[in-house]
Amino acid sequence: MASVHSAVEQVVRAVERKIMLRWISDEMPSDNTEVLATIESEGKRRVCIAWTIQGRWRGLLSNEKVVAWMPMPEPWKEDDETD
Repeated sequence: MASVHSAVEQVVRAVERKIMLRWISDEMPSDNTEVLATIESEGKRRVCIAWTIQGRWRGLLSNEKVVAWMPMPEPWKEDDETD
């Protein structure tokens, strides 16, 4: 039974990671919360850390636009398994 329980826990952790790490394009994050943002500038996209203050994006250059964002992942812990 222990191996079944362990397998279920691994599946739950994997699902939680997939749910938490989805790109969001139709709403803004909470103010003062750092997020991973996909930004677009001159037809190119990259990922950076950004945040909002009073509903406006911060941490960007003036010609950059956020096209999607996702919550920051949890920091790595030694007992985490890699995929």
